[in-house]
Amino acid sequence: MRLKSAYSSQPWEALTSTRVPRSQVDKDKQRQLVAKLRASGKVRESVKGKSARQILDHYVLADGECLTNLGVVCIGRRSDRAKLGVAPTAQFIKWDERGNKTNKMVWHDHDLSPMELVDDIWNSVPDFKEIYEVIEGMAVRHVPAFNEDLIREILINALVHRPYTQGGDIFIKLTPEKLEITNPGSLPTGVTPENVLQTTVRRNENMAKLFHDLNLMEKEGSGFDKMYDILLSQGRPVPKVSESHNTVILTLERCPPDSTVVNFISAASGAHSLRQMDRIVLGLITEGTGITARSLAKRLGMDSAAEVKERIEHLSNLNLVSTSGKGSGRKYFVDPETFQNLGVQGSRSKPVHIEPHRLAAFVEEDVYLYPMSRIGEIHARIGDAVSRSAMSRILSRLVEQGRIVAEKDTKGRRYRFPSSKPANRAGD
Repeated sequence: MRLKSAYSSQPWEALTSTRVPRSQVDKDKQRQLVAKLRASGKVRESVKGKSARQILDHYVLADGECLTNLGVVCIGRRSDRAKLGVAPTAQFIKWDERGNKTNKMVWHDHDLSPMELVDDIWNSVPDFKEIYEVIEGMAVRHVPAFNEDLIREILINALVHRPYTQGGDIFIKLTPEKLEITNPGSLPTGVTPENVLQTTVRRNENMAKLFHDLNLMEKEGSGFDKMYDILLSQGRPVPKVSESHNTVILTLERCPPDSTVVNFISAASGAHSLRQMDRIVLGLITEGTGITARSLAKRLGMDSAAEVKERIEHLSNLNLVSTSGKGSGRKYFVDPETFQNLGVQGSRSKPVHIEPHRLAAFVEEDVYLYPMSRIGEIHARIGDAVSRSAMSRILSRLVEQGRIVAEKDTKGRRYRFPSSKPANRAGD
């Protein structure tokens, strides 16, 4: 069914099976849409010079004397949009620290076009206007808790890339820890949560073209590169994507921006005119105290480390990135002096090398002191100077040697010590 939907002989957007007459259009919506297209810098002059009827035909909003499904969704009357059964609808739900529902808003009346829906959600949800106070020396800077461009990009991405052969609400769920957007349908064929940054598939080609020409999205990309750029430039974690058989979930962690990273990326971009992918790579490198090319490629959804090394080399030539170690274990990081050279207060520590036998002793000691811990808990206590992959290798080796025991539960593995005390404790 997924393949049939993705490769149908005629896309859902262009169908006229509802037989809604062209004359049965919402005049206000049509007038506003045509005016915005004629004012857009992304529309060719030859298209701007067309009549309103010809512009509707050009953007596949009408075919002959009938509106297409795309036309009904974007400029049709409310009643016709409701009859489609798959026109986009949305819900916003908020929970507090105790899990109590504190707010709910719905967009079920089919009164708005997809473009109007994005505007109304952004303007109606009060939580999107919250701010963080970031202290910079003696000054206090107000930074939005939710970047407007980011939220709009997420909503547009959900509208443009969902399958319109399947109904369902866009759910916007807000808790103190995260913002979660759930979209009906699956990812486009060929796109996975791992390669979403590198793979471009436009499920609804005509809607994507319309949003692009209205200056609402970049048609040639999925939008995830822009999301990564915005979040990493603020020192925030990148979005997490997961997929079930009929939904796609995008999760953003709620956390204040890192003023050091914000100032560093801004200063580096101003000094060297960095491209978008340069900022993304630099942001990922700045996140911790060192990252290998292989780990960086995995974070970016690239097939091999060789693909990312060219970008790292460019940043190295600009003296923005330093290295430590050799071979496949070489780590890339931002030297504290680099922050100072750009006039940025604060910095990141240089990566620390810990011999494998000493790291094993630290891990064994931690498991003894904190039985039934997960890898994330052990990693957090030992510190970011050790990579997650190195931690995983040490744990596997200790399990194989019988020095610790791994017990599985529904959420993964927990580790405990098999006897009363480690043979060689790190503190001895």
